[in-house]
Amino acid sequence: QWSISEPVLLGQGISSIFGPYLSGDGGSYLLACGTSLQAGTVYWTNPNDPCSTSLRNQLEVTSPEEPLVAGCIYDGQAFVFSTKRMFRIFATGSADLPFYAQEVANSKGVISPNCLVVGQVIYFVGSDGLYASTGGQPYAISDKDMYPIFPHDSQAGTLTNDIYPMDYSSTLLLNRANLCYHNDFLYFDFITTQSPSPTYRCLVFDLSRNSGGGEADIDESGKWVSLDDHAQVVHLHYSEEGVPNPRLIAGTNNGYLFLFDSEV
Repeated sequence: QWSISEPVLLGQGISSIFGPYLSGDGGSYLLACGTSLQAGTVYWTNPNDPCSTSLRNQLEVTSPEEPLVAGCIYDGQAFVFSTKRMFRIFATGSADLPFYAQEVANSKGVISPNCLVVGQVIYFVGSDGLYASTGGQPYAISDKDMYPIFPHDSQAGTLTNDIYPMDYSSTLLLNRANLCYHNDFLYFDFITTQSPSPTYRCLVFDLSRNSGGGEADIDESGKWVSLDDHAQVVHLHYSEEGVPNPRLIAGTNNGYLFLFDSEV
């Protein structure tokens, strides 16, 4: 009979990979988070080698009871989000422990890996609305027009202006939500609580007036411009990456992709 006292489990699924992050020592890293067995841990690749890593390349940021969900790079800085909070990742310059994490004051967490995007600033969906951040304390962009459709103070969202609220009742439904940034518009796809047939809807937010970033007055942070109803049931919107003129693409429930001629 034999046993392994501290087994290393390989092949764990990752919910979020983000980068590259350029540290002060000239190293380039990819970072990752969102494993089920080390839920509060951030991982990174070996410097300047995105295809390799080491068992030492990890940092516990939160307890497993507060899992990390997603991360991003904004303005050359690395950020990681748990279900409750937002953290900035700093380079230490030390080869033994290249990174450390610092909580962003008065921050919010993100509900699912697909609900964090970077555009003019960082945008994400929290437990009680949509938020934006320039790396500091997030500010709400949904409170002005859409406050009632999101949960607040343990109360579920309510039907507002004929818009059914998002269904926050299970992790599965939260993971089906999607946030997309494209040409100064945010597209928020989600499943509603509409009974008896919950359905996908998409709220569109115009950010073209939001030139002040985190310092913007709430009245100048943007505005909701439409609730998209398509002939096909659209599950998500996606903006092409790495091309000069990205196109907006929609994925439908029947497995097709559609290109949009206009943004809204």
